[in-house]
Amino acid sequence: MTAGALREELTVLAETGPKTTQVSFAGVPILDSSGIGMLVTVKKAFAASGRYLIIRDLAPRIAEVLKLLR
Repeated sequence: MTAGALREELTVLAETGPKTTQVSFAGVPILDSSGIGMLVTVKKAFAASGRYLIIRDLAPRIAEVLKLLR
């Protein structure tokens, strides 16, 4: 799945989905800048709508980058 396709699906969930959504990144060894940017943008959309996005099973390097962006 591309970052754009995932962004579209998660944006709908941020606006109309359940209170909490979990996304597993198991099996995703790398994430380029567009993927990281998408996660940051979508996470903010969830927060703005009073919902939560839980990102699970990140490769350690990806998790470290996202921690820096908090």
